[in-house]
This record gives sequence, C-alpha cells and structure tokens, in this order.
Amino acid sequence: MLCLAVLGLNILTDRGRLDFKFSGYSGEKKTSPSGQVNPIALDMYQKDEIMEHLGDCKIFPDDLLVGEASMLLSFDPLYQDRAWKRGQAFLEWKMSSDIFDLELTRMKELIGNEKSEKKTIWSNDLFDLPSCVAKYNHLSGFEYALLDKEAHIIRYVHFFDIESLDNALFPVEWAPTKPMKDSDVRNEATVDGRFSFYSI
Repeated sequence: MLCLAVLGLNILTDRGRLDFKFSGYSGEKKTSPSGQVNPIALDMYQKDEIMEHLGDCKIFPDDLLVGEASMLLSFDPLYQDRAWKRGQAFLEWKMSSDIFDLELTRMKELIGNEKSEKKTIWSNDLFDLPSCVAKYNHLSGFEYALLDKEAHIIRYVHFFDIESLDNALFPVEWAPTKPMKDSDVRNEATVDGRFSFYSI
C-alpha cells in the first residue's frame, strides 16, 4: 500500500558525514528548490515507512487521528542497506486544538535512549516558529517539530546529510536558522554545539 508521497530521489555524492552549513547568520536565508509537500489521506500515513528509509524518527506521530496532512519523503536508495542513511521527510499536520495539546504532551514525554533518558528540548529561536527538537546538527542529522499554536499545525522535519539549504526540499521557513550554541537552549548542546536525545 502506498502510504507516503515520494517526490523523487535526492541523490547526493559521497561526501561523508559533513556538518550542516547554516545560512541566516545575517538574517538572510537561501531559497530551497521545492517547498512543496503533497496532501495525503490520514489513513495512508505510516511512520514505519519513514523509519525504514531514514531510521529513528520518534518525534513524528505514530498515527494521524483527525485533520488534514501533507507529506514528502525523499531518500537515497544507495544507502538503504547501510546504518548511515541519506534523505528527507516532512509532515505537515493540521489538527484540532485538543489533538494539538495531546501531541505536545507526547513529544514532551519522549525518551530517546533508555540508558541516558534524554528528553526533547524546546526552543523559541532555533527556527522561525517555536520548536521541539530531538536532534540538531548531530552527525549531520536533524529531527524536530515546528509548532504553530494559533493555527493548530505541527510541521515535523527529519533529514540526514543534505549539507546545506541548497539541497533541502522543504520550504525555507521550516529550516534551522542558527547553531545551537547561539540559541536560547545553548546549555543543552554538547561541547561542539550539537544535540541528540538518542545519544548516550
């Protein structure tokens, strides 16, 4: 059963684990090429398919209960059988205020690794919207949710090894804006300014 909108493959050359190159230090962002996600039926969403192509993505919802959703999944098939995967997944979900509150609670209670029991972190300035973050520039990976409280919309974003916004397929407004060491959650970062609630 087709459960996600696959908009083509984002094939990247073998550059290894490169750091994400932020733009926006001066308040100016680059324009990403696509910025479009496809509407999907709620019952077509399957979190397992994202995990199959991109690995762990705990911040994404297990199910879409009510509302409207759009999605994009793009991945490099050459890396599907490796521990290190490349690709992007984005989900935009508009929901009721009650479901929105339940999602916030779910994300606050997530634990990335049972040994360390790390929780997600919450920021008001890493992105253009308030955010819940599971991974930030850790081994060239990001995983986060952008919270539009007025519209009851959550935008879930997960990507690995796209290097810069030039390779992003999501709207530039969804992109990270600064290194974590320059943010309101700088104390949550590792010495080199990264974060992953999956790490020990």
